[in-house]
Amino acid sequence: MVYNASVKGEIMNKDKENEKIGKASKHYTGEDLLKEYEKLNAKIADSEFYNKAVAFAMKKHSHQFRKATAWPYAVHLYEVAQLLQESGCDNETVIAGVLHDTVEDTDTSLEEIKILFGKKIASIVDVLSENKSYPYNERKAIQAERIKRASREAKMVKCADCLSNLKSIYFDLKRGAKVWWRFNGSPKDIQKHYGATIDAISELYDEKIYQELKKYYNEVFDEKEFEDDDFYSFS
Repeated sequence: MVYNASVKGEIMNKDKENEKIGKASKHYTGEDLLKEYEKLNAKIADSEFYNKAVAFAMKKHSHQFRKATAWPYAVHLYEVAQLLQESGCDNETVIAGVLHDTVEDTDTSLEEIKILFGKKIASIVDVLSENKSYPYNERKAIQAERIKRASREAKMVKCADCLSNLKSIYFDLKRGAKVWWRFNGSPKDIQKHYGATIDAISELYDEKIYQELKKYYNEVFDEKEFEDDDFYSFS
C-alpha cells in the first residue's frame, strides 16, 4: 500500500508533536495510526477521495485530542470510518464519518465541505453539527430532533460516532478513570442525550452497529446512581 504523502506526513507530524508537548499516547502511536489507515484504505473503493478526506480532517483537527486524554483525535475518526465500512455503508457515508466533526469543532465551513466533497457528504455533516453557542441540554435536544428527521446515512454516521464515544467512556470507566468531569453536562444529562439519540435512530434496529450501541449504553449507565459526578467509575 502506498500512502498518500500528505496523510502520512500529518500522522507522523502529529506523533512527533505529541511527544514534544508531553502528550504522546502510550497506546496509539503514529505508526499504529498508519497501520489502521492502511487496513481501512485497502477496503475503500475510491481510496483517492478517501485520502483527500483523511488529509483534510487530519489538518483541521491538528492539535486536538480525545477529551482529557493523550489520544490523537484521529483515533476517533478512524474508528467511526471503520465502523461504517464494516456496516456496509457506501464510500460517501464512510467519508462523511471522517469529516463529521470538522464543521462543529474546527474553522471549517459547510460550504467548504460542499465544494470539496459534494452535496451528499455536506448534508450529512450539516445534520451532525451542533451549535455550541446553545447550553448543553438545549443543543443536544435540538440535535436529537434533527437526527430523527435525517437520512438513514446520517443516522448511521451518528450511530458510529456515539458507539465510538461510548466505547471510549466504557473502557476508561472499566480501568477506574474519572471521566465525567470532561463533559459539559452531568452524567445524567449525558445518559439522557444518548438515550434520546438511540430513540432518534431507532430505524436502524436491524443493524449490528445499532445493537452494539445499545449494549454499550446499558453497560455504561445501567441504571446507576451518580452520587459524585467527578469520581464515578467501575472500580
